[in-house]
Amino acid sequence: MQQPMTGAAGPPGAVRGWLDALAVVLAGMVAMAAVAALGLWLAGAADLPGGGFPSVVAAPLPPALVRYQLAVRPAAFALWMVLLAYLALGVVAGVLTAIVNGNARQTMAVVLLVLPDLVWMAFGIGLGADWQGRLSGALGLPVPKPLADVLRVPKGQTATVDLGTLAEQDARSWWLLPLAAVVLFAAAFLAARRSPRTVRLWRHAVRFALAAAVTMLLVGLWTRMDAEYGISVLGVGLDQGGLGDLLGSVLGESNPVAGIGGGSITLHPSLWTAVPLAAGWGLVTGGLGALLATRVQHRGEVDGGGAAGQAAEDGSSGR
Repeated sequence: MQQPMTGAAGPPGAVRGWLDALAVVLAGMVAMAAVAALGLWLAGAADLPGGGFPSVVAAPLPPALVRYQLAVRPAAFALWMVLLAYLALGVVAGVLTAIVNGNARQTMAVVLLVLPDLVWMAFGIGLGADWQGRLSGALGLPVPKPLADVLRVPKGQTATVDLGTLAEQDARSWWLLPLAAVVLFAAAFLAARRSPRTVRLWRHAVRFALAAAVTMLLVGLWTRMDAEYGISVLGVGLDQGGLGDLLGSVLGESNPVAGIGGGSITLHPSLWTAVPLAAGWGLVTGGLGALLATRVQHRGEVDGGGAAGQAAEDGSSGR
């Protein structure tokens, strides 16, 4: 008796793969456009004279939010520059590592695939935050060896990724602490210099603390990871029940793909501690940066501009 054929509804596998790829490309383009627009707005593109930037991107804020613009933009721009600075440092470190150690292929894989996640995690870890996760499977991932060693724990256990555990694998990880402190202090100084001189020191500190807390929250959400990975040959997996078992039954102990199956990685930030730590760092560095900025000229400051600066500050604080 002939059995009825059953199959999953939907387009064929090849068509579905192309549709998924197209969706990923479109989502990436939208994300890049949004990131570029945000960066240009933070840099002041909306204020260019003569419509120097398309109004569709540099659109003005709604009238109800205009009074908060001067309060939000300097700190937001400064923290945005922190994230970009860590990306630049990551690229430089990757290139130097490839030249010095000679493992250019593995290093470039790290730079091209997971650079933002790694460098922004490094920023959070430098501030004292930690991530929880584990890595299983014999197949390596494009991540630095100290991180992979920390994440490889016995089955059923969870690893903690922080300054202490990374330093146990590589003592140079302690440099993440002074690096985060210096970069955050420089950002606080930049934020204060871009603000009117009439803004009080404590307001600088509070605004920068809030911006640092929001940045750490976003970094934590961006660097969450839950992934399964593996290798397949002609669409047949090498894990259990796939090509690995078939070759094992034929070749026995001489199986060339034994132990190469798949694996998984999980990595979740401890946001309940990371966000308050970032706020504390922001409060301290924001105050110190504002104190140092009192000795230099602020952006857009001219002779007789004190009254204008006071009016702008009064508008931004809603007085």
